[in-house]
Amino acid sequence: MKLHLKSAVSILPIVTRVTSIVTLSPEQLPSVLTEETDNSNIEFIEDTNKDNKDWYILPDNSDLICDKKTGEICHPLEFKPESDWKEILPLQMIPPGLNVRMNLETGLKEAKLRDLNISPEELENETNEDSLSELHEFKAFFDKLEKNMNVEETLEELIDFSHDYKHGFKIIQKEQNFIINQLRKDDVNDTIKDLYLRLLTSCLRNNPPAKEMFFIKNVDYIIKTILEWINKNKSILLKRCINILQNVAYKASPNGNLIDNLELLYTSTDDLDNKIKILEIFADLEILTDTEGDQINFHFNPEEKSIVKRNMENKSNLEAWFREYCDKIQSKTLDDFYVVKFIKTIVKFKDINSDLKPDDSFMNWIAEESMKKFNKLEEEKTNNLETRDLEKESFDKDFIRIRHEVFGNKMASRIKVPLDEL
Repeated sequence: MKLHLKSAVSILPIVTRVTSIVTLSPEQLPSVLTEETDNSNIEFIEDTNKDNKDWYILPDNSDLICDKKTGEICHPLEFKPESDWKEILPLQMIPPGLNVRMNLETGLKEAKLRDLNISPEELENETNEDSLSELHEFKAFFDKLEKNMNVEETLEELIDFSHDYKHGFKIIQKEQNFIINQLRKDDVNDTIKDLYLRLLTSCLRNNPPAKEMFFIKNVDYIIKTILEWINKNKSILLKRCINILQNVAYKASPNGNLIDNLELLYTSTDDLDNKIKILEIFADLEILTDTEGDQINFHFNPEEKSIVKRNMENKSNLEAWFREYCDKIQSKTLDDFYVVKFIKTIVKFKDINSDLKPDDSFMNWIAEESMKKFNKLEEEKTNNLETRDLEKESFDKDFIRIRHEVFGNKMASRIKVPLDEL
C-alpha cells in the first residue's frame, strides 16, 4: 500500500516551540556534547572520579554540566586549572599542557598548571609525555587520510578496528569532525564517502559512549544531506545515512527537519529495507515519548520527533502512516526485534485515534500470530517447560492482549482466551 503524501515538507512544516521535556530511564539517556566547539585543542578526560552517565551537558550554550537526577548540581564544561592540584569533575574538558595525576589517596583524577620553575630537562620530558598523551592510536591512520594516501585501504582498516567499542568511541571522540568535513567536500568521490559513512555507523552501533560523544551539529548534517542526496539519486549514501540515524536520530535538533526529510526519503524509495529502517526510527522515537523515569533528556522533543503527534490534526496522514505500519509488520522477513517496536507504535496510533481501522490482511495476520503465541505458551505450561526468554514470553502475552483488546472484542476474548491466566 502506498503512502499518499504529496510532500513531506509541505505537509509537516516544522513549528518552533518551547522544547518539551521527556523523562527517560538512565540507560536510554546519554550525556551529550552538543555544541560546535572545536575540541582539537582540548583534551577530553575519561573521568574515573564519578560515573559520567549521571551527568549531561546542557544544550543551551551555557557550557555547564549538570546532574541528570535533579539538574540542580552543575559545574563548568571547561576545566579551569590553578597552581595547586584540582579535581577534574565529570565530563570536564581540559586544555593541553597541564600536569595530570591520579590521587592515590582519594582516587580522584586531578590537574594543575605546569610548574614553571622546573629544569629544562624535566620540561622537555613532560612536553614529550604530554605530546604522546594527546595522540591516539589511530592518529597515523587519519594523517594518511588527510594526505590522501591509501584512502580506501586505510578506511577499511579503520572500519575493522571500529567494531571494538573502545576503538569506536576513540574515533568518534577524536575524529568525527574530520570525517564530517570529508563528507562535505565536493572532490571526495562517492566510494570514499560511502566508506566514511560506514565508519561512522560502525563506531556508533551498539556503542552508547560513542553516541554520547557524537555532536548534535553532526546529526543535523546527516539529516540535511538526505534532501541533497535524494535529488542526486545517491541511493547507497542514503542507505548509510539511515543506518547512522538508527543510532542517533533522537539527538537531532528541533529545527533539523528530521521527520520531514525521512518522510520524503520514505516516499521516494522502493527499497523495502530502507522503509523498514525508517519506520523503526519513527517507532524508537514514539517509544522514547512514552518512557517514564526520573531522568531528563533535553535533546528529545516529542512534538517535533513524534510522527503520531505531528499528524494528529491531519487524519489522512495519520491514517496513511498507520496503514504503513500495519502493512510492513506483516513482512515475512521481519525480525521479531522490529515486530515488537511496530506493534507498540500501531497501538500508539490507535490510542490517538480509535477510529483508525486496519485492513483485513492485518486482522488475519494478527489473529494467526496471536494464536501461534497462545498455543506455544499453552504447550510450555502443559509440559512444565522452563521459559528461556522471559522478555519474549512477556511480549507474547502482551501481543495476545493487544490482538483482543485493541483489535477485537475484549469481553469475548476472555471467553476464548483466558487472558487473566497470561
